[in-house]
Amino acid sequence: MRTKFNFTVIPANAKSSKDALAALRLLKGLYEGTATIKGEKKSFPKQDISDIDMEDLTNKIALWTDICTLEEKLNVSFDPGAPMPQEDLEFLYQLRACLLCHKKIAWKHPFSKLHLTQTSQNIHEIESLVGKDDIPLNFDEGPISCTLLGTSFELYSKTELRHILITSIDWTDDNKSSADLYIADSSSRSWELLRAFVTTDEYLNNSSRHKLASS
Repeated sequence: MRTKFNFTVIPANAKSSKDALAALRLLKGLYEGTATIKGEKKSFPKQDISDIDMEDLTNKIALWTDICTLEEKLNVSFDPGAPMPQEDLEFLYQLRACLLCHKKIAWKHPFSKLHLTQTSQNIHEIESLVGKDDIPLNFDEGPISCTLLGTSFELYSKTELRHILITSIDWTDDNKSSADLYIADSSSRSWELLRAFVTTDEYLNNSSRHKLASS
């Protein structure tokens, strides 16, 4: 008697990300006839497998490979059984782009005010930019509290604002060491925000810091 196998490629019962990845690789190996168990190659007869999407399985293996690499980078342990809504999946791809591929990401999060805290640069330099059109502004953000796959951690960001108009500055303490910075679109185009997430260790070990900011 033959048994018909139906697979759902979601490693929710795995105890760790590495276990999830190993299970996915084993499933792919069994399907392709390349899996080795106790020194012997094992496979399922292809006619006995239904409803398995090999492209989806390959994509899942790539995803969990990145998740395992991000675990090491962030020094965290993700929960394979935790929910992953679409926004978390998008955040995961953003982390991959920044932390693994060293790329910047465009961030769609419009705001009109930044809170700047003086670090290595003199925040008074910005006063001369008030009212000037279409200027760039580079600063550091953080710590940024994040949650992904049941795990909380912190990130920093090397952030760039392009095509902005600084409309005003309000100092938030008597020593003028921090300020609320109000921004708007330049006269020619809408402003853009680019983020490059870095880990806490990377940020703290980097001596070339800009002003810290939060929106």
